[in-house]
Amino acid sequence: MKATVVDLRYKMNDVLKALDRNKKVTVLYRGKVKGVLVPVAQKQRMSMIDHPFF
Repeated sequence: MKATVVDLRYKMNDVLKALDRNKKVTVLYRGKVKGVLVPVAQKQRMSMIDHPFF
């Protein structure tokens, strides 16, 4: 998804929904790429037995 700075201001809900769908969001300012928002990887729950401490 591509989003302008104005989109970040007025349509942040759409940007967050795209991140929830694991899509990268490219941020544009005056038509030039300024950055990329990347969704955070979901942490996997580790069982106590698999933990390296035990």
